[in-house]
Amino acid sequence: MLARVHRIVDGDHLRQVSRRGSRVATDYFVVARVATQPGAPGRFGFVVSKQVGGAVVRNRLKRRLREMAWNEILEGFSGEDVVVRALPAGGGASYEDLARAWGGLFRP
Repeated sequence: MLARVHRIVDGDHLRQVSRRGSRVATDYFVVARVATQPGAPGRFGFVVSKQVGGAVVRNRLKRRLREMAWNEILEGFSGEDVVVRALPAGGGASYEDLARAWGGLFRP
């Protein structure tokens, strides 16, 4: 679980970042990013709909995405709000496939 300071929990804020943020799409998810104040904690929000699969599949995918987000925070990610919207193909993807797609999304 990400610490509360690193989570986007407000639905309105999730929608705002999703609509106004710059987007990058992969085969498994779409990432929307909005810059915040420099040095502010990096925050992540996740949207995983029922189109991805049943509850077990959705929860496994969310755990994997949160793990990758936590690794970014540990490496010093800050100053942005990020919303990750899972695509149906993400439900059947292995951790390695997701990590490869996540790859360099957050590095300059």
